[in-house]
Amino acid sequence: MILLERLTPPERAAFVLREAFGHSHREVAGILGVQEASARQLYRRARERLDGARPRFPADRDQAEGHGVRQERPAVRTDRRPLPG
Repeated sequence: MILLERLTPPERAAFVLREAFGHSHREVAGILGVQEASARQLYRRARERLDGARPRFPADRDQAEGHGVRQERPAVRTDRRPLPG
């Protein structure tokens, strides 16, 4: 859902009508009140924006560890004494 927020409302509508409901470009154009060529263009732009949202490269676990990302679970205190301080 967050990815769809990157689209303009007409792009979002064209994309959802095509992908989720399987409407043809002609049907999408009729629903949106635009020419068929415009519906095709809206759908194409939506696909490009969403495809561009993918990561450029996969995450590397070793690289994440070097940036302070903790992989192990933190220790848990089991006593009820107040912390010094």
